[in-house]
Amino acid sequence: MITLALLLAAEEPPPTELVSVSASADGKFAAVETRWVLDGPGFPVARVQILDLGSGAVMEDSRVTTDPTNASMGLDGVIAAAHLQAKPTLDRLKIDVPLAPTPCAASGCGSRSGCAGGVLVPVAISEAGVEGETCPQGWEGTTPTVRLGQSVVSTPLERPACARGWHAAAAYVASGGSVLVLGYEIPGHEGPAPRFLAVAGSVQ
Repeated sequence: MITLALLLAAEEPPPTELVSVSASADGKFAAVETRWVLDGPGFPVARVQILDLGSGAVMEDSRVTTDPTNASMGLDGVIAAAHLQAKPTLDRLKIDVPLAPTPCAASGCGSRSGCAGGVLVPVAISEAGVEGETCPQGWEGTTPTVRLGQSVVSTPLERPACARGWHAAAAYVASGGSVLVLGYEIPGHEGPAPRFLAVAGSVQ
């Protein structure tokens, strides 16, 4: 059985840079660290998400954003602050084993992807257009259907507005499950802006 859950950002654009993925020693939990800079004001944001790999659930989401009152923190400062927020849970679950990307075979893997070749994580991603969505001229958003092997594991009903170009950007495997990072793009002030969403799941 495959269980999966998408981690969707509702308030701000999702992360632009995947920093690290770590797992607990027993392989049951993972932490995904991401960071990005907000379009417009240019303030850095850091985020640490803690996932249950068995259920795909988000156990904790620590996010720190700078603004005019604390802009001097900079990117290093917000990353340190996000880690400090998440540290009690990271310590309790013993999430301290760095994971390296694993090759994946996917219809979405290719020149835009960080995973190519290999068959350890069989992934297929298809896209369908979204009706009634207001996007910039010439831009059509899509929603992805994600498959692991022959099983459809996620067809998200929610996603960032006008997202398109979904692909498997990276896969991380622990003994109790895996983290698949989905890449996509949204309209930005200077053209298409790359973004990422993490998917946690297990194959039993």
